[in-house]
Amino acid sequence: MIRYKLHTPLFTDYPVKDRFVVLPRQSQVHCVVKGLLHFPDSTGIIKNVAYINEQHQKIMIETRMLVKNCRPRVESDELFME
Repeated sequence: MIRYKLHTPLFTDYPVKDRFVVLPRQSQVHCVVKGLLHFPDSTGIIKNVAYINEQHQKIMIETRMLVKNCRPRVESDELFME
């Protein structure tokens, strides 16, 4: 698991955010055109959102996780066919 920070942080009402990338074993990220990164299939991107309370404790609000999947994209109309 690799922790990272955004180069240009976004303002969202003062929460604390921790971001991580999880790569599949023995895989690599490749840099492609103009600094864009190509992540291998099954890469996970995790973002934890928290706030600091009056006792200076970090209180978790939510965790979001995205996983790059190698399956073809399914359009919404294909999911709800009559």
